[in-house]
Amino acid sequence: MLVAYSMPRACAKPLAALAVGAGVVLAVALTPGTARAQSSECVGVMKLLQDRVTLLQQWQTMQKKKQATAPAACNLFTQLNAKVAAAIVEVEKNGSWCHVPDQVLPTLKDEQPKVSKARGDACKAVQMQKKMEAQRAQQQQRGAPGPLGGGDSVVGGPIKMPQGAL
Repeated sequence: MLVAYSMPRACAKPLAALAVGAGVVLAVALTPGTARAQSSECVGVMKLLQDRVTLLQQWQTMQKKKQATAPAACNLFTQLNAKVAAAIVEVEKNGSWCHVPDQVLPTLKDEQPKVSKARGDACKAVQMQKKMEAQRAQQQQRGAPGPLGGGDSVVGGPIKMPQGAL
């Protein structure tokens, strides 16, 4: 039986603030006047920033619908971590050429450790979930006791319930 674990609240709060800030930064970065030079570098930078915002919006949607499971969050934050890292590199390299506003780079650099921590927390939760499921499967294979106990050698095995009328 698979058990769905929700994302820890510690991850959710900082990322909600990131998502709000991301929308503002992207709106400024994608205004028609700022993207005059449409070279392939600039298209790449804008695509990375748009992908980042899309991932943050997916996270917000998952939270609103209460679908934020640890595996889904781990996958999403792994993607987001990669997008933010790539966006930092691209904005540092081509930001001035592509007329990316000055506040975008500090925002991305501030966001990177928060996303990385959320990714670590979510993926750690996935590992713990897998470990617990493996332990549960092992116990079931060994014929571990039910809720009444008695499966170890000290107690002498599972408690037998009397049969018939008492």
